[in-house]
Amino acid sequence: MMLDLSGIVNAQGEKLGVDMSIVLDSRYGVDGFTLISPVELSGFAQNIGGTLEFFADVKAKISTGCDRCGKTFERALEFELFEELKKGEDDGENPDFVYFSGTTLEIDEIVYKNLFMNLPMKNLCDEECMGLCTVCGKNLNTGGCGCDRTEIDPRLAILDEIK
Repeated sequence: MMLDLSGIVNAQGEKLGVDMSIVLDSRYGVDGFTLISPVELSGFAQNIGGTLEFFADVKAKISTGCDRCGKTFERALEFELFEELKKGEDDGENPDFVYFSGTTLEIDEIVYKNLFMNLPMKNLCDEECMGLCTVCGKNLNTGGCGCDRTEIDPRLAILDEIK
């Protein structure tokens, strides 16, 4: 989706309100999660001394797998996005800026990058998720499996042989 910055690119101190829904295409969502709703952005872009600053509150709903049991579940994500935008070509010297040309900015990749960076380190379907049995692989959330999962310290395993 393109964001029209023509009203603030050459006007220091000007603000542009941003309130939109973005549907990211199939290029996005191959990183262990799938977007199941449009990404909602609410914020503004402003020109401060020739540099544009883009602030937005972002809300999205994703489908992902539980890191303990593998079950697919849905979760809501909410985070704040901040990017500094600079008109011109990316010379590779300053990765802190997002460069753009003309008066429009393609924001899909910016939103996706920030969405990916704000994913939780661990996705759990439930805080009390018990995961899978390490012996038979059964989902322990649906009941016990009867496997003996007692682990013996390998340094003490020799003592079992003495018995």
